[in-house]
Amino acid sequence: MQLSALQRLSKRILTICSLALFSHFSPAAIFPGNVLITEMMANPATVSDSNGEWFEIFNTTSNPIDLNGLHIRDNGSNQHTINTAMPLWIPPRDYFVLGRNGDSSSNGGYTADYVYSDFTLGNSSDAIILEFNGSLIDSLIYNSSMFGTPGNSIEIISGGYALTPANLSYGAGDIGTPGSAGSYTPVAEVPIPAAGWLFITALSGVVMARKRSQNG
Repeated sequence: MQLSALQRLSKRILTICSLALFSHFSPAAIFPGNVLITEMMANPATVSDSNGEWFEIFNTTSNPIDLNGLHIRDNGSNQHTINTAMPLWIPPRDYFVLGRNGDSSSNGGYTADYVYSDFTLGNSSDAIILEFNGSLIDSLIYNSSMFGTPGNSIEIISGGYALTPANLSYGAGDIGTPGSAGSYTPVAEVPIPAAGWLFITALSGVVMARKRSQNG
């Protein structure tokens, strides 16, 4: 069962509090493989695209990652760079949802961890490309052969992406698992060493709950 918005918020507050004490250890870079695109909803059925589009990323490392500076683009003119006043943490081995609308009462019922602008998802074909300092971090290029009916997300599987199983739904009834594990969990990358993160990782392990799982 998905965590409620309150549970997710409480978990993230605990994470942020633990990391804020050590924010001067924030890594200077995000490396390829540190962050994966694990799921995306390009064509919601319960609400309009302008309200219900989202995509999910996953931190494959054992270190928290500050997403500031992450550049989001497609193969056209859509682009957005994350730039917040405070660190925007994605905890170790955790999911993070980026969407067009942060209001769960009008976006189909998902909880957005970050709201982007100037970036949209084509219903039949498009791309999500993540870059940091000009380096490719991850990408998802999709076309109509990957989709069924509207209202069904696609999620990462071993070797690619596929439709999220119909028994996994959220909010107003669209199929997907925004912010939670779907039917497949990515394999962890070997973490990039960073001075000071050993202590933070140990502290985070005390205050963070186990990675949530999704039941149909």
